[in-house]
Amino acid sequence: MKLNLTRKQILFCLLGLSVVIMIFGILFLVNAMGMADFYTAYAEMDNALAKYIIVILTMATGIMLFSNVAMRFEDKKLRNGLTCFITVFSFILTLPLVYVFFSLMPFAAKYDTATVLASGSVTAIGDFTPEVTALSAEVLGLNAVDGIMGVNNIYLGFADWFGEGALLWVVLSFMLVLGIVFLFEPLIAGICVMKGKMLQLFGKDKNGKFAVVAIVDLPWAKEDTCDCAHCDCCCHEEPALEEAAADEE
Repeated sequence: MKLNLTRKQILFCLLGLSVVIMIFGILFLVNAMGMADFYTAYAEMDNALAKYIIVILTMATGIMLFSNVAMRFEDKKLRNGLTCFITVFSFILTLPLVYVFFSLMPFAAKYDTATVLASGSVTAIGDFTPEVTALSAEVLGLNAVDGIMGVNNIYLGFADWFGEGALLWVVLSFMLVLGIVFLFEPLIAGICVMKGKMLQLFGKDKNGKFAVVAIVDLPWAKEDTCDCAHCDCCCHEEPALEEAAADEE
């Protein structure tokens, strides 16, 4: 059976898919924070960093799909409304991520794996539970936000994978820069879309030349900036045909 879907219907279907992906991402996040246990295999993962990487990848996929679909609607109000929503949603969701990367660096300078494990009275990373993480944060003297975000447990995940030497600092620095990019790139891209533009990374500028960052017009948003009284756009085609028919009569 062949489905004859319009462009707008296909876009709405893709929006629905992106929402489903983001819902899964939120459920993964709730599991990673120890607030629920929806997925047994996921909850049993020892490394907290591995859990949060799954959260980041899932949410990033959903958000990027939503934003890319949203900007393809020809209706300006619908396009701007959806873009505004996903831009604000992405910005708010990314703030805690950047905060954790900022907090990890002073934490890594002050503590080591042995100290963190001892603070929770456990002998291995996998022994950490939400209750043990909270106890460890209290013993280490972390502030309330660091305790809620589980900075101590996430640090153990980084240290488990990258050790506690120079490589750890390289990775933490890279993740901090990446977090800042994740915070501001969608914000700038969203503002561009609401102005009838599109932000491209490693694309071509309006002159057709390669550029690391380029801002070009949205091909389907020409009507946003069209001055119909002084241009030869498609807006004049139907009136012109009607006038020609009237002249013939």
